[in-house]
Amino acid sequence: MKLKEMVELIKEVHPDITDNRIIKLLNQANREFCIDSRVSDASYVVSGGTVVDQTYYSIDTEIISIDDVYI
Repeated sequence: MKLKEMVELIKEVHPDITDNRIIKLLNQANREFCIDSRVSDASYVVSGGTVVDQTYYSIDTEIISIDDVYI
């Protein structure tokens, strides 16, 4: 089902809610589903590589969990 179809179905039951609000709620539900079901399985490489004596690195905001780290 496409996003537009989901928005239309929700609007049938809740006609006063804005499309923007529906999309935000659907995105939130999608993130929660992915976290709970562990749907996403990808790897990430620290851009620029690692640095000696550096403990913390910035990572992509799309990452929802880190299960293993390999150096």
